Amino acid sequence: MGLLFLRPDESFHGREIARRAGFPAGTLTRELKRLAEAGLLQREARGNQILYRANRASPVFDEIASILRKTSGFADELKRALEPPSCWGRQAAELRVRIRSLTVALFVPAS
Repeated sequence: MGLLFLRPDESFHGREIARRAGFPAGTLTRELKRLAEAGLLQREARGNQILYRANRASPVFDEIASILRKTSGFADELKRALEPPSCWGRQAAELRVRIRSLTVALFVPAS
């Protein structure tokens, strides 16, 4: 949900959302369809693909987006802001690993 509600102007294919979230595509697609039926997401067919995005007209959009920004959203925004340009090649890949490690260290409580 964070991907959709923190980027409300972008549309995502169900498989892309599943890949980013680490869930099986079939299960996630079913849940996305339910969220669209409930009015939380907009579902749009483009050719043979179904794309989803947050429904800004939903009465609870602002509240859900606010909660996500305060929880998971900050880590996502930090990772995106620190993402190196793809033209850096191998150095960019190594830096991405370090950024992920830093983000996990900052936002996952130590046991």
